[in-house]
Amino acid sequence: MIFRDNASTDESYEIAEKYKKKFTQQNISFVIRKNPYNFGSDRNSELCALESRGQYRLILASDDILYPTYLEKTISILEEYPQVSMVMTHRDEIDAQGKIAVSAPFYKSSGIISGEQQAAVFMKSGIAIPGQRVMRVSSIELVKEWICTFQVANDWYYNALMSCVGDIAYLKQPLMQYRTHSENETAESENNMTAVMEHYQIIHKIAKVTSQYGYTLPKERLPEAIQKLGNMCLRYAMKMIRADKFDIAMKYLNLSKVFNENIEKTELFRYLFQIVTSDSAVKLEEKLLLDNSILVRKVSYELPEGSILL
Repeated sequence: MIFRDNASTDESYEIAEKYKKKFTQQNISFVIRKNPYNFGSDRNSELCALESRGQYRLILASDDILYPTYLEKTISILEEYPQVSMVMTHRDEIDAQGKIAVSAPFYKSSGIISGEQQAAVFMKSGIAIPGQRVMRVSSIELVKEWICTFQVANDWYYNALMSCVGDIAYLKQPLMQYRTHSENETAESENNMTAVMEHYQIIHKIAKVTSQYGYTLPKERLPEAIQKLGNMCLRYAMKMIRADKFDIAMKYLNLSKVFNENIEKTELFRYLFQIVTSDSAVKLEEKLLLDNSILVRKVSYELPEGSILL
């Protein structure tokens, strides 16, 4: 086990030291490191990976919680299906107050999806954050020449790389929790618009890399994936409105038009634009009508053609 404290300001390092003593008594290897400053989550994860050993790799953030059967169910798939390079699970999200937001799983069924079919899906959605996936290390070695580090969205790109060298398994059961709050790096990347800018880079990178492996479907979906970034901007605009960050919301509305030139005609764009440009009283009233459930996935998709049901 590798623990790397990314220059935290709490007692994370001291808590890890206590666990190291406990694990050492059980003959479990536990390596602890502390960064001199915050390297960013993606770079920090890569530094952990450089020191890791073993057949499988799981990367956890400080906000992640695994349910008791997580490892049992994911590792069993990798053991039974050697062609699978990565297993993804569904997740529950928990907010700063401890309330769990239950969303629909990405796929309606658990299954094994062919690499090219899943790579095409990854053009439009990253699906799994690091804590939702277990990767086969031998598969990672096959794509190491393409590995590069993004600031906040490396998990999306990594997922696509794994689809280049194997099939991808998906388990529809939520086997972990991801905590969302205003202080984490994901929230910061939404405030400064880093995430959506990286997403634009990533879908182009995925289209290029997957084509090197003989895939055609991902590149065909590139125009569609760019348009979807416009819808993503509207979702971010909603988040900013709910947080009273109307200036950032306007930036997202303007950016959405860059990705999708027809988005101004949509009902949601017009509604959000009306809120942002209204006077203060109307802004407050309309903001309260924006339901958080809009941001939670309600629709699950069929497994791609040719998938194996689990």
